[in-house]
Amino acid sequence: MIRLRDSMSGKLANTDLFEKNEDGIILANLNDEIAAIAKYDANLTKLKGRISNDLLAEIADMSREDALAYTGALLAMSENELAQYSALYDKKNADAKAVAQKFYQEQLNTIQTEFTGRSTLPLPPPKRKWRALARTWPRAL
Repeated sequence: MIRLRDSMSGKLANTDLFEKNEDGIILANLNDEIAAIAKYDANLTKLKGRISNDLLAEIADMSREDALAYTGALLAMSENELAQYSALYDKKNADAKAVAQKFYQEQLNTIQTEFTGRSTLPLPPPKRKWRALARTWPRAL
C-alpha cells in the first residue's frame, strides 16, 4: 500500500517546472498544477464505490493527464452506463485471467509435480545450538 501511495503521489506531483525557449525560461503555472490535482481527487472520490476497485486501481496507475481524461469520460456516463462499463471491465479481466490460467496450466502442473516429487525427503531435526538460539532470541530483542 505504501508503494502504491508513493507511486500515485509521484505521478500527481510530476510536472515540468519550467520550459526553455529562445527567450529564456518560462516557469510553469503551479496554480494550474494544484487545480489539476484537486480535480483528480474530486473525480476519484466521485467514482469510488460506483466502479470496481480493480478499475480504480487501473486509473490510479495512469498518468495524471490520462486519468483526468478517463475519469471525466466515466463521470459523463449515466449511472446505468457506468455500472455496466465497470461490470464489463471486471469480466474482461476475469476472461483474460481464465485464458492465461488455461494456457499455462500444464506447465504449472509439471512444475508442481517436479517440485513435490523432489521435496519428499524429511528435513533433519534442528541441532541443539539452534534450539538454544531459538529460546534466547526473543530476549535479545
